[in-house]
Amino acid sequence: MPILDPKFISNWYTFYDNVNNVYRIMEDWNERQTQDVKPIKMLQGDIGTRLMDVGGIKWQTDIKSKAFIVEQYTVGPAVTDAFDLLADSFNVIRNPIVNGYSTGPVSAYSGLEYILSGGNININQGGVDVNMTFVSGKPMSYGTQAEIDQFNYTPPFQRIYIPNAYAGSTTLPNFIGRLARFYDIRLGIGSTDINYENSYPIIDADIKFQVEVDENFFIGYQSQIPFFGIKGYSIEGTAKIAVNPDLYPEWVIDGQSVGSFTAVENNYINQAVTLQIGYPGQASYKELLLGDQSMRATINRQLSSNSISTVTVDFKTFARATSYVS
Repeated sequence: MPILDPKFISNWYTFYDNVNNVYRIMEDWNERQTQDVKPIKMLQGDIGTRLMDVGGIKWQTDIKSKAFIVEQYTVGPAVTDAFDLLADSFNVIRNPIVNGYSTGPVSAYSGLEYILSGGNININQGGVDVNMTFVSGKPMSYGTQAEIDQFNYTPPFQRIYIPNAYAGSTTLPNFIGRLARFYDIRLGIGSTDINYENSYPIIDADIKFQVEVDENFFIGYQSQIPFFGIKGYSIEGTAKIAVNPDLYPEWVIDGQSVGSFTAVENNYINQAVTLQIGYPGQASYKELLLGDQSMRATINRQLSSNSISTVTVDFKTFARATSYVS
């Protein structure tokens, strides 16, 4: 009977990050190349298309996966997830990048060829879902020498077909694990010290990373690939919290005092937003600190029949040098 070539089956592949020397275990990896093309109409004797305006070319890579906890039995490159990739990529764009090197207090990136342009972390009772988008002038991954020759460079992520690696020199990781679930997650909205648990039960939350990346083209630079400029970044989010209506007075937007900056002290949402998976010192420990202050943008207090009372708050953080993921 006809059997499909296993090279068509995605699960036989994994990605190796040549920059950080780790394996990246993902759920979905989508690379898309685009070229700006626009039909142009002229006084040309017919109403069809005879001319095109052709602009820049770029690649966009969308990655999504769930956070997980693993136990690794082999010594060598670590097995990591999408949370770890977002952490590494976010730390890089926060610092000046000169000649492909990040100048901040993180590992130097030699010949950086891709930039994080956005992402989000959704935390719910089912676990942690991570999505991120990268832009680049060349593809982010390769699987054969032909792909390297095609673009005259080695992409940062190697797409490994595992059955071929069995007979080669590649050291494959031996690991087992499970998805991170609600009992692994501690989400502190209001204090960097979340060891005394949340003051309010959090139902779900969504944290968004936004990076301002523009595309620059220069006359005389004979390439359709743009110079990507990183102009800034911001972090904001939404959290749905179970709240006793008697405590509604604590969930309001406090106005500013004339001539001074006012933030409500110790009012939980106006302090740091911290996400932890596991405990410090564990091999799979992950942490997200979004700055030591944030501001409320919207508060929605809701009572519905046959449901618990909730408060949904939209917050925008003062994301800056003190914000980090690890």
